[in-house]
Amino acid sequence: MITDISNEAHFQALIDSQNVILFKHSTSCSLSADAYREVRSFAESHPEVSVCMVKVIEHRDFSNRLAEHFQIRHASPQIIVIKNGLAVQNYSHRSITQREIENSMT
Repeated sequence: MITDISNEAHFQALIDSQNVILFKHSTSCSLSADAYREVRSFAESHPEVSVCMVKVIEHRDFSNRLAEHFQIRHASPQIIVIKNGLAVQNYSHRSITQREIENSMT
């Protein structure tokens, strides 16, 4: 399951989480739509992993807050792997595949 996040309560839950895949998604980009399919496949195959999504156009301020907090330059689509509240890995665009997400969890 992919959980949409967009506010301060979601932000706090995110940084308090032990393991999260954060997906920054542009709803107007075909490349981001392809990445979304990969993220969705991962989420369906790994229900034990928390997967969150920020729609960057609809929630630009929140997306920018995440980029600033984790000190990761914004990209879209983008995956940020969060472990114990810290961003430990990120990748974007065509690098977002189910296999790459699985590899980032090890």
